[in-house]
Amino acid sequence: MSTCERAPETVFLVWDGDKQVRAMSATCSHLGCQVHWDPKGKSFRCPCHGGVYDVTGKVVEGPPPRPLNVLDARVDTGEDSVLVRL
Repeated sequence: MSTCERAPETVFLVWDGDKQVRAMSATCSHLGCQVHWDPKGKSFRCPCHGGVYDVTGKVVEGPPPRPLNVLDARVDTGEDSVLVRL
């Protein structure tokens, strides 16, 4: 028997268009603000202190000391869902 819990964590899922999904925390590594996807700039942006991350979560601008946290994720094709380990 497996147990599932709900966690108050926002994540971004980046799909490669085929079978791979990358899951990243939406929490900025600078001071913990929530980053947002900027479709025009194709980047994740932190509204608090100007941090900018590329689509892989790598810091490209601003004060964040490290990339967005990458989370374990897998596609469950039988359930048409994505499972993310927080």
